Amino acid sequence: ELNSFANIYGMEFIYVAKGCAPIIDTSVFSYAEALQDLVLPKEISDIAEETFDGCNDAVLYAPKNSYAAKYGQKNFMCVNTDQYEKMSDYYKNAYSTI
Repeated sequence: ELNSFANIYGMEFIYVAKGCAPIIDTSVFSYAEALQDLVLPKEISDIAEETFDGCNDAVLYAPKNSYAAKYGQKNFMCVNTDQYEKMSDYYKNAYSTI
């Protein structure tokens, strides 16, 4: 379960690797105002309300028809499913994962 990244002002991306934490807790990424890219795998099965409050410029990359993509669309986030694999590979190869 992810639950500890709220109010981190310089965080520009979040990449959750496939097979990690299927649940994202309430407000875990709220007010990470510099957040630009959010990459979530198909394994995400629950995202609590208010998780991304204040992350107004973030783009959510998630697989088509995944829980994460549906959550983003329901909560009026910018969702990009077409570029999910590209962004996932980019962050997987360029940075450490959580």
